[in-house]
Amino acid sequence: MCGMCPNGFTSTDGTTCTPCSPGYHSPSNTPLCVPCPPGQFAQDFGAVLCMPCPAGKYQPAPAQAECQECPPGSCQPNLAQIGCVACSPGTFTSDYGSPECDQCPAGTFQEEGGETQCDPCDVGRFSAGSGFESCVLCAPGHVQPNQGMASCDACQAGTMQSQSGSTQCEPCSAGHFSTGSGSATCESCDPGSVQPNSGMTSCNPCGPGSVSAVSGGTQCVVCLPGSFASGLGNSECSLCPLGHVAADDGAEQCVGCAAGTFAPDEGLTGCTLCAAGTYQPDAGQSLCLSCRYLNWVTLNQGATECDMFAAGTNDVLLGFL
Repeated sequence: MCGMCPNGFTSTDGTTCTPCSPGYHSPSNTPLCVPCPPGQFAQDFGAVLCMPCPAGKYQPAPAQAECQECPPGSCQPNLAQIGCVACSPGTFTSDYGSPECDQCPAGTFQEEGGETQCDPCDVGRFSAGSGFESCVLCAPGHVQPNQGMASCDACQAGTMQSQSGSTQCEPCSAGHFSTGSGSATCESCDPGSVQPNSGMTSCNPCGPGSVSAVSGGTQCVVCLPGSFASGLGNSECSLCPLGHVAADDGAEQCVGCAAGTFAPDEGLTGCTLCAAGTYQPDAGQSLCLSCRYLNWVTLNQGATECDMFAAGTNDVLLGFL
């Protein structure tokens, strides 16, 4: 009476047991060698069971002694598979037999699937984390002059950048400034202040006797004769008030007319002598006074008091008002 061959063996003549070839197996109570199905393999002679292809490998054909490694750009995380999965955008693998694809590191990206490497972010762009399908444009106020970077650099004080995806910051132009980092625009100097240089962080107030009437000014203008500006940061000159004058330009303040003189209007550059017959005893006045009585006179211009004639004579008694 014939016996059965042990597991992993088969008999073609009923008398001799032969081990199953690689790629085949003979399970329990099965007299024949059976090919391993796709996704499995049997590496040795006399296999009882087929083994599943491990992660990172696959086998599309039956009756195979080994599995194939997934090529670069693909992976296989599961067992007993007949194919590999292409790496999705934002991932890659450069090795054979990868169970998983790697995410593109910060500073790189991959917009296509099935790739073996990631591309560096171009200048003006960045990727802050892993697995990016595309890089992000640097925001206004930020720049990136290098490739493959994970962040953008903020523009320093005194500079700006109004465009997205830029590679360098621009200095603030004359008449403008920026005080902090990351500025998308520069601010104009206020009236009363100026900035003659570019790339600055503040404006300079106009000094006494000078003004700047416009925003974004680059230089102060001195006040014209007859006007003045006191203190710092003035946007306009003021006319000298009545009784006061400024003979030169750039006056910080006006000067009161001396006794015996007057300034009848605003914005004058010089004082006028009181006419004969009038006088002015005080400084800083806008008019002269007439002598009060008929026998009180002033013989000359610029008088500070009236003189009185002595009765019955042509002599003048000086010093009487």
